[in-house]
Parts: sequence; C-alpha cells; structure tokens
Amino acid sequence: MDGLSTTVIGVMRADFRFFEAPVDFVAPLEVSQSLEQSKQGFNFVIGRLKPGVSIKQAQVEMSTIAAQLAASDPDRNRGNGAFAQALQDAAYGSFREPLLILQGAMAFVLLIGCVNVAGLLLARATSRRTEMAIRSALGAG
Repeated sequence: MDGLSTTVIGVMRADFRFFEAPVDFVAPLEVSQSLEQSKQGFNFVIGRLKPGVSIKQAQVEMSTIAAQLAASDPDRNRGNGAFAQALQDAAYGSFREPLLILQGAMAFVLLIGCVNVAGLLLARATSRRTEMAIRSALGAG
C-alpha cells in the first residue's frame, strides 16, 4: 500500500461502518521508539467484544492486564490502568438526552416547514382551479 509492504491481519465485512461512516481499511497505530520508551501518554483502543461478553467482564480482564504490565515494568506502568466503556457512551456521554431533545425539536421545526410548503402549494392549486378547468375543457392534458 502506497509502495510499502503491508501485512493483512484481517478482513472486514463489506458493509462495515465506523461512526456511521463507510471504512475502506483500518491501519494499525505506528508507535515510534520515543513513544514506546515514554513514561507518559495514553491510547484509545476501539474493539468489538465477543458475543456474550459484557463490558464488566472486559473491564476485569483489562485491569488484570494493566496490573501485569505494572508488575513487569513498574517504572513505566505504575499508576496506569485501563477503562472499558461502550463506544456510544464515549462518543456522547452525558449529552445523549439533550441531543435527543434537540433532534426532536429540529424534527418538529422541519415538520412545520413541510406543512407550510404544502399549504402554499394547495393555495396555489386552488387559485388556479378555474384555469385548469378551462384548459381541460379545451382538451389540454
């Protein structure tokens, strides 16, 4: 890809979407040597849970891995941890309900606009009723 040797590690479904956007491919995060040796920083990792696995179970497993990393290299991993969260909660958080209310209000405004346009079209058609009657009497389609 782009003139570089690339190893394919998986194939996504043809209809795979990420945040409702179509995705052609996903590339792994490239970690530089300075970032690898750094004692600071964080990563966001997005994954899909196996069927039947809850977020609590994933959190327990991630906490276990974080504890093992802290034990194996305490200088770099002391105080670090992992937090599992549903993607929808991470994306919207506490704004979910206000966004739904705003979406409902916008739908209502759109409905009012559509009703106004329909009313204008009906009024125009009513005012042209005589013209249409004359045209149809003369044989126009």
